[in-house]
Amino acid sequence: MCINISDNNTFDFSIFPNPAKESFSVLCDGKESIKISVFDLNGKIVISVPNYQGEEIITKNLISGIYFVKLQSLQTTVCKKLFVE
Repeated sequence: MCINISDNNTFDFSIFPNPAKESFSVLCDGKESIKISVFDLNGKIVISVPNYQGEEIITKNLISGIYFVKLQSLQTTVCKKLFVE
C-alpha cells in the first residue's frame, strides 16, 4: 500500500481540496511524469492515473471516508491522506 520512500531529493505534493467532494487535484514539485494511485483503507486501488497531467481526479463515485493518495515518480514514492465527503 503506502509507505513513504524517498532518496535525498525532496519531493512534495499538495491535494486540494481536501476534504474532496466531487473531485480533487494534485500540485506537485518537479516536471517529471508521475503516476497517481488512490487506495481505500483495505489497500485496494480505487483510482489509478498512470500519467498525471494536472487534470481533476473524480471522487464522486467513492463513499465518504479516508483514502491514501500515492504519487510515484521515477525516483520517489510519496503518500498522503485524502478525505472524501
